[in-house]
Amino acid sequence: MKHNIDHQVVQDFGDEWDAYRQTQILGTEAERLFQAYFSVFPWDKLPKEAVGMDVGCGSGRWAYYASQKVEPYIVLTLLKKHWLWRKSNLEDRKNCRFHKADALTLP
Repeated sequence: MKHNIDHQVVQDFGDEWDAYRQTQILGTEAERLFQAYFSVFPWDKLPKEAVGMDVGCGSGRWAYYASQKVEPYIVLTLLKKHWLWRKSNLEDRKNCRFHKADALTLP
């Protein structure tokens, strides 16, 4: 399968998430936004051993909450320098696995 990655777009999104990390909304407001955004997702129907994956994790704002519902939770990004701070935001989530990869080159 042919890769469809525009590296300039990847870099631009990385720059955006560096500038707007959204850590200022962690807590009640972020959890409310997560609940609203994922309200259609059937969390209660997942099997006990469900694996979660965030492909192109952006700021990682949803990973903080979604990683509480599955194990393991795999976080993918194409820019390793950007996942280093995401990883620090999720350091208390021992079930998170971080990879520099895209959806077609999963580890």
